Amino acid sequence: MTKKRQKVGLCTRTDMPVSTIFIVEDNVMVREALISLLTNEGHDVKAYSTANDFLNAYQPETPGCLLLDINLPGISGIELQTLLAEQQLKIPIIFLTGQANVPITIQAFRNGAIDLLEKPVSNETLLERINEALTIDANIRTKALSQSVIWQRVERLTKREKEVMALLASGYSNKQMAQELDISSRTVEIHRRRVYEKTGVESLAELIDLLHVIGYLKRTLFEE
Repeated sequence: MTKKRQKVGLCTRTDMPVSTIFIVEDNVMVREALISLLTNEGHDVKAYSTANDFLNAYQPETPGCLLLDINLPGISGIELQTLLAEQQLKIPIIFLTGQANVPITIQAFRNGAIDLLEKPVSNETLLERINEALTIDANIRTKALSQSVIWQRVERLTKREKEVMALLASGYSNKQMAQELDISSRTVEIHRRRVYEKTGVESLAELIDLLHVIGYLKRTLFEE
């Protein structure tokens, strides 16, 4: 009986741990009101009064989003957003403020904020933005996990198999690959089959899609 090759799937959102909503708000009453609202909605919540407290406790591997007051003592909300960006920490941020101005608003959105909400904000609006932010975070993490899995598969290939894979993705036929690599068509077919097996694909179209996800086709085709 021929053994059927099992197709290995990528990581999906269901593999993710529970999301956490982080709050950085120095006003005790506002902070406690947010904690109460969000825990009653079933969310996991961690709240801090300063940006430093958040930075000391934050674990980037924890999925979630950040509700961030702009006017904080010490490091401001905008400054915290900049610090996170500099460290390539892509947690979605929703700003809360009692006194927004045009320059701050522009900077917040330019740096990738999901929204900037003026206090007091309705529960409905806040929860909608939080759900949007959590979806964005989940998509970012799913893509990152998928890319990691794909790279692990690609790195299992030998140098020759990578060469065959690159030529395959460039549209070369088996005969053309054999001429390019100075090997037999039979050997090309063996390498081609191994590329499919190791990367978990069943067709050239799937292979190209896989390589597009990690930007492989934009890189150098052959490593010296």
